[in-house]
Amino acid sequence: MNSREMLTKNGEIHVTHKTSYPFSEWEIVELAEEAELFLVKEEEFYKLDYPGYENKRGDGICDESFPVGKSGTFILPSGCTLIRGSTEVL
Repeated sequence: MNSREMLTKNGEIHVTHKTSYPFSEWEIVELAEEAELFLVKEEEFYKLDYPGYENKRGDGICDESFPVGKSGTFILPSGCTLIRGSTEVL
């Protein structure tokens, strides 16, 4: 099951990811569009805004943390479709 299948009609997916090179090469927005999810907002991520936040690696060494660095949160609503280059909530 993917996150889109678990959303309610007006739900959102928030993806926080490093935005500096080489992580910017992951092209999060383009990957989301392939899943028919379209960015409506991107916010800078500040670890200090989330007391107790601890990030974890996802590849084999899951319990180790790493420097967050420059990161952003990409907000992708479930009820959006792309219409002539803009997003429209359905």
